[in-house]
Amino acid sequence: MAGVVEKRRSQLRKDLLDAALVRIEQDGLKALRARDLATDVGCSLGAIYNVFQDMDDLGFYANGETLRALGAALSKASTSLPDRNPTDQLIALADAYLEFCQSMPKRWTALFTQRVPPGKDLPDWYRQALDDLIGRIAAPVAALRPDLPAREVRNRALGLFSAAHGVIYLGLQSSFFTTTPDQIRITNATMIRAFALSGAEAESA
Repeated sequence: MAGVVEKRRSQLRKDLLDAALVRIEQDGLKALRARDLATDVGCSLGAIYNVFQDMDDLGFYANGETLRALGAALSKASTSLPDRNPTDQLIALADAYLEFCQSMPKRWTALFTQRVPPGKDLPDWYRQALDDLIGRIAAPVAALRPDLPAREVRNRALGLFSAAHGVIYLGLQSSFFTTTPDQIRITNATMIRAFALSGAEAESA
């Protein structure tokens, strides 16, 4: 009997996450409401809180699914160029990130609008998922700069992600200036090549 109950809970959790992802992609994270989700999956309002702590908890798990999808996209980009130089691998990762942002624009922005409630910490599993993403960038960075300690490699990988993200965000979401996806790719590739060149110069100094 306990197994049947747990199976139903797991199915309800999956159904709620699926419904949440649809709602997020349609209307954004801020429009996510418990009552709407209960209607979507045909459960009571209280049933939601039997499988999630609260709506913030559900939001993090929904974003966790988006992080997994992003990780898969970056992994595919990495494995498609196993023999290419690290600079080309970083450019491929930036291109894959842009394509992901274009394919799931509101799920992408939800990753950056989710807030940690006062008095709570970022869930450990979520923090690990973020670290894993940066790790995908850190691998080619480490190949470019084998002289650097792991902590500095990660810092530079985080800096590269932040720079590429900024270029993509300004290009896709901002009215600050008008650009095209092709121009975004060119800008990120230029930035990455400059990073690689500065690393080569530092290593030879």
